[in-house]
Parts: sequence; C-alpha cells; structure tokens
Amino acid sequence: MKTLNLVKSTILWVVLILISLYQNSFATTIENEFCVLDCNGQINLSLPETGFAVVTPSMMTSSSYSCTGPLEVHVMDINGNDIGNIVNCSHVGQNLMISVVDPVSGNNCWGNILVEDKLKRSSKKRKFWLEIP
Repeated sequence: MKTLNLVKSTILWVVLILISLYQNSFATTIENEFCVLDCNGQINLSLPETGFAVVTPSMMTSSSYSCTGPLEVHVMDINGNDIGNIVNCSHVGQNLMISVVDPVSGNNCWGNILVEDKLKRSSKKRKFWLEIP
C-alpha cells in the first residue's frame, strides 16, 4: 500500500511540475508575441575618435519597446549584406539599413543610419583605421 501511495504521490508531483512548466512557457510566448518595436526612421551617427562605432538597439528604437529580452542589431551594407552591428570609416557617407530584432518573438523593425565623420579625418587616416584588426 505504501508503494502505491508513493507512486501516486510521484505522479501527482510530475503532473504539477509539467503544468507549471507549460504555464510558464505559455506566459513567455504570449508576452513575446506582443513584443512591439518602433524604430527611428533615420538617424545620423558621427564616428568617434576610434573610427568605429557599435550600433545599439537604443540608438534605433524608441524607449517604449515592450520586448523582455536582449535585442539584436543588424547593419546591412550598400550591397544588402549583414555586417553585424559595427560601422567604421569605410561607411562614411553611406546611408545603411538597420534591422533591430527580438530573437525570441522574431519581431523586428527597420531604420536607416547615415555614417558621418565630423572629425574630418584625411583619407590616409581613414585607411589607417581600416587596417587595424
């Protein structure tokens, strides 16, 4: 009889754990389905002295986005290739497309970024920055 009660108790605990996992999974799914992203249409980015800049989600989105996890930024070069989230002196004067993605829900928004060099680096200095690994 004790064995039967132990089995029933174990089954009950397993069922409760599975229900709990399902509910948490469902809540996360619902929460992320309503992840809303709102990208700025166009921003200008002046490169700092380093000659490169990391494009962050906060540069491209309004402060009111509702996603719960970290966002990804993808910069597309003038040929449409995803070059990650870093721009440098080789991109000066280019208006690049930016995608901000919530990897959990797949929701995304788009914008553009004009890369500027207001420090007026000469082409020799720009070449120097491009050669640094």
